[in-house]
Amino acid sequence: MNDVAVMTEPVLRLSGLMRRYKSGEGELVVLNGVERGRWSSQSGLAKKLRIEGATVTRHLDRLEREGLVTRVRDVADRRQISVGLTAAGKA
Repeated sequence: MNDVAVMTEPVLRLSGLMRRYKSGEGELVVLNGVERGRWSSQSGLAKKLRIEGATVTRHLDRLEREGLVTRVRDVADRRQISVGLTAAGKA
């Protein structure tokens, strides 16, 4: 498989998810960030993507409502929220 095919496959998969769930470009960027990174927190994701925390929260709210991501609050530090893909988000 060539480099273009390796890069194109995830983009096509994510684009298909966005069409199916009628989400926008912002959600696509955040979903891709969640998929590609191992972020210790939602704020870490925002910093890495160079997006304001409130904007990431809004996109994650929508992705969570659509069943594509899950957020879990850290029991030791309730200010920390980890984000992961659900089975539907990985599909």
